Amino acid sequence: TFLNIFNKINSFLSDVEIQFDNIAYNPMKETLSFGPRSLKLRNTHNLIFREILKSRDTTIKKNILYDVIWPKDVDVQINKLDTHLTNLKTLLKVQLNYNLNFKSSGGILRFLTN
Repeated sequence: TFLNIFNKINSFLSDVEIQFDNIAYNPMKETLSFGPRSLKLRNTHNLIFREILKSRDTTIKKNILYDVIWPKDVDVQINKLDTHLTNLKTLLKVQLNYNLNFKSSGGILRFLTN
């Protein structure tokens, strides 16, 4: 039945992990694992991490990242994005002992691997 097919696909996808540096990211479960530690991401941090993966070999403009995270915002406040980036970096350091490295210059972000 359709339900059986859907459940099998969902089960398969829930086990898929994407490697970034030494972190395993599970997009379906919205989790990060680094060594023995695991972390469930909040929605905003999950969206940011997903965009980090998309731009891992290139750069991303902060205003584009902002639009992905908050598409309905009329008044763009880049400091709001900067705060969430800093919070994600701190969260990964405290919870996973992982250093999320990025450089920001002229409104452009580059995420660096360790």
